Amino acid sequence: MADTLHALSVAIVGGGVGGLTAAITLRQQGHNITVIEQKQQYLDSNGGGGLSISFNAIRCLLRLGIDEELKQIADEATEWLVQRHSDGVEKSRTKVEKWRIFVHRTDLLRVLHRRAAQLGVQFMFGQSFQSLQEVEHGVKVQISNGEIVDADVLLGADGINSKVRPAIPGNRDIPPELTGHRTFLVDVPKQKMDQHPDTAELYSLPAFQSWIGGQRAIIGWTMRGRESYHFQMNDHRVGNGEYRGTNDGSTERFVSRVADMPAFRESWKDYEPTVRQMLDAVESCTEWKIAELPEHVAWSDASGRVILIGDAAHAFAPFAGQGACMALEDATVLSAMISRMKPPYDWPAVAQAYARMRQPRIHLIRENIRAIIAICCQPADDVPGPGSAPTMPHLLKDEFEVVQNYDAFEEALKVWDTLRLNGERN
Repeated sequence: MADTLHALSVAIVGGGVGGLTAAITLRQQGHNITVIEQKQQYLDSNGGGGLSISFNAIRCLLRLGIDEELKQIADEATEWLVQRHSDGVEKSRTKVEKWRIFVHRTDLLRVLHRRAAQLGVQFMFGQSFQSLQEVEHGVKVQISNGEIVDADVLLGADGINSKVRPAIPGNRDIPPELTGHRTFLVDVPKQKMDQHPDTAELYSLPAFQSWIGGQRAIIGWTMRGRESYHFQMNDHRVGNGEYRGTNDGSTERFVSRVADMPAFRESWKDYEPTVRQMLDAVESCTEWKIAELPEHVAWSDASGRVILIGDAAHAFAPFAGQGACMALEDATVLSAMISRMKPPYDWPAVAQAYARMRQPRIHLIRENIRAIIAICCQPADDVPGPGSAPTMPHLLKDEFEVVQNYDAFEEALKVWDTLRLNGERN
């Protein structure tokens, strides 16, 4: 833990999963943390939907002192069931070897916020980043109410539309790029699922489920104590949206409500009855235009005192279930490195070491996502199943193991020791 003389002042823009994890981890080490969050509070309406958290990220969460709270908000699955889209025929059933949990994003944010506040993290809600000025020994961060926050270092954890990212020279003209893919998020209360035998059966299965085919895929799981079912419906056909009359290439707004639910249901009519019944049971759906950041984004400025984590640095498509997980890893790695610094602080060395360590990992996730899209876009009759080609879990088995066996904290310590041996850090 940092002593009083060596405690750093850290400003974090963005109170999402990554920002709160960094705040808690750094505060646990005695640093002074201020989180600048544009929301007034964490509500279901602004918190997003379900999160699938794999073992690599669970490791990060268990370091935060929230074990019991996490158990209370998490659902688990012991199997991964893959079905053909048109008739629901089982194509594979794979045991979940590593612990995986499913939570509502807002529930996790509330747990993280309570823990951060308990530790003494300071919050400035309803405020957004406006500008920064680098001074000799830190940064001055101006926020939307005109106040100036003084800090030794600024962490940008404010997502794909980050305001911190363009403040780093070289990033000013690098906007997110639409991929043409779209994801639709549907949360169905258990009471509605129970109204039909086919949808009610989903609750009897100890699995998270996939339907694959027709250039689309659906991933589903329970959450909130099995009182709600979350569906992530990935559509790789959408392109610019012309087939639904929504030819919108704007990157100003990535998330919106589906305006025409009958048309949306019609676009999934070739999926099995369980899916159609589920869609009949809901009145609204969230549409998410998938955008990514190019890999040449700079993750820090030359001084090393402005550093990006999570989607602010490397937003990618959500098809591998690793968006929040990578933000958790980023926060864990960077916090571990910062907490081991001693005066005189070599911020550029730490920022560069963090990026060198994390960028290959993010590239691996992007490669996995491309492989998943390729499987989902196979002709319907070619969807892998028993006795034919390997199933999706088997095709990606090695990649999944590499992802899930990763211990971000331990890997950060290894890199830190390497820096010490090479004389690259103080």
